[in-house]
Amino acid sequence: MVGLGVRMAGIATACTIAGLASLGLPATAGFVAEFLTFLGAWSSAHPWWMFPGVFGAFLTAIFVLRVTKQIFWGPRSPDPHFAHLPDARGPEWAALGILVFVLVLFGVAPSLAIRSIDPATVPLLEPLRQMTTVSGVGGFCSQGARRGDPGVGGRRGVGMHATPTKWDQQRAGEGKLQVNIGIGLKTDRVVSGKIGSQKRMDFTIIGDGVNLAARLESACKQYGAKLLISEFTFQKLRGTYRTREIDLAVVKGKTKPVAVVEVLDFHTEETFPNIVSVLSLFKDGLATYRARRWEEATRLFREALELNPSDTPSLIHIERSQYLKENPPPDDWDGAWVLESK
Repeated sequence: MVGLGVRMAGIATACTIAGLASLGLPATAGFVAEFLTFLGAWSSAHPWWMFPGVFGAFLTAIFVLRVTKQIFWGPRSPDPHFAHLPDARGPEWAALGILVFVLVLFGVAPSLAIRSIDPATVPLLEPLRQMTTVSGVGGFCSQGARRGDPGVGGRRGVGMHATPTKWDQQRAGEGKLQVNIGIGLKTDRVVSGKIGSQKRMDFTIIGDGVNLAARLESACKQYGAKLLISEFTFQKLRGTYRTREIDLAVVKGKTKPVAVVEVLDFHTEETFPNIVSVLSLFKDGLATYRARRWEEATRLFREALELNPSDTPSLIHIERSQYLKENPPPDDWDGAWVLESK
């Protein structure tokens, strides 16, 4: 199967340019990404990693170029099956033209792509770059020098919400949708690294802490929260944070309840009105709820909800209090609630 460039000049040319772009050659779309990867490796704590990367890219380039030459630009094949292969037709030419145009355009003028991507990615990734604690953030793990301070994860989580809040103001002025993210934090020991076999290997993290962090991240939707931490992280925090315990929950896949704590430092009076009064009422309401005083708990949660109508945890506990009043829990009930969804 050689010499197809003679019969299928358009397809062969487009595939050749795409192959060159995949190698990251100059003036193609892949060059900036590959160059920045090597530059980042050189600037890291282990710059020698750049040399195996360059060597691997060099070997890959040789292989792709040889295969491309053999298939498309070598001598014609005598096999009659390839004698009547058609070149691109009609709309296919448009697709090939767009492919080549984009690959060359973003290679020659990469700022066109970077300018549209950076405003969204840089503000969100900057707090992650600074994160230096072992913390599961919805399945993300970062390990650094200050492993003894779980508060780093909390501060970065707060920063990740404070930044989009400013960005949302700009997006609102442009008539765009708001950005909503949920973060779950659990401080724990995890296994981090390349895991798998020779056929398939991925860099991942596994462990009970990762699973619980992922469940907390998912629970943000149910509680209408943005940053949830486990009781284990809360107990090890250093510093003062505005928090409230919102539930004693049994997450999916677990049998023992864990206290769920919401971090609220990034909120303002606009995003969380009457926050001091609401937190006080909610704390009292949670205590009476666990004491099985359903009517008093409902009253306290309603007062909190009146001060902040968007406080989802208060609304949830009103509904639970009414349900448990009609369906009393067993005598050994500890206030825990089973979360059915992940």
